[in-house]
Amino acid sequence: MLDFSFNNFTRDKSFSENFFYKIIKKAVIELGLEDKNLGISLNLVGERKIREQSKKYLGKDKPTDVLSFPLSKVSPDDKGLVLIGDIFICPTFAKRRAKRENVNIKSNMAWLTVHGLLHLLGYDHESSEKDRKEMEKLENKILT
Repeated sequence: MLDFSFNNFTRDKSFSENFFYKIIKKAVIELGLEDKNLGISLNLVGERKIREQSKKYLGKDKPTDVLSFPLSKVSPDDKGLVLIGDIFICPTFAKRRAKRENVNIKSNMAWLTVHGLLHLLGYDHESSEKDRKEMEKLENKILT
């Protein structure tokens, strides 16, 4: 079961809760976690808020498109609800980046969602080339 919480703290109403839920649900299935009772929060925030979060938790005084904050790890013997964490996405920043990189914004938002979820599950593209490739492979698998 998926306990999904969605909060939109922006004026941007381009993307619905259902858009993100479908992506998270597909990812959970593709990752073989559908038998787990997972709690995930996805929050759309403005540039000021994501910049504050980035500075406070990462020491980077600049906005970004996605941040993930894991709460707990998923293990094979989990029986109850496992709150795995919170994903924060900044639609304004994501739209600018998509335009600059000539990428479809819907595809970019889907990728940011999956990317954030994988970080919640412990994947880290910055730790090694091997881990980066593994994370990229999973992102492609989920999004195709």
